[in-house]
Amino acid sequence: MALVWSKKSTGLPIEVLSSTKSKGKISYFRLDIDVYKNQPKVIAEEQRANPNQWRGTEISVIISGKWSSYRVSLQRNLEEPMVL
Repeated sequence: MALVWSKKSTGLPIEVLSSTKSKGKISYFRLDIDVYKNQPKVIAEEQRANPNQWRGTEISVIISGKWSSYRVSLQRNLEEPMVL
């Protein structure tokens, strides 16, 4: 949803960093999407060094919107656990 929101509000892709405990590298992706065809596009993909054994997932996204209109929705989405 973050990718779609970013694309529709700014046109910019998102960036994802991810690494697991067993991986010695950090995976980096820059992702985009065609919102009309619902087709993802990987713009960049690379493996980076992980000297500090960092693990987790980090998503960087730039969105545009009116804070006073979207604040409640954003806070609710960030506070509620994701159900898969």
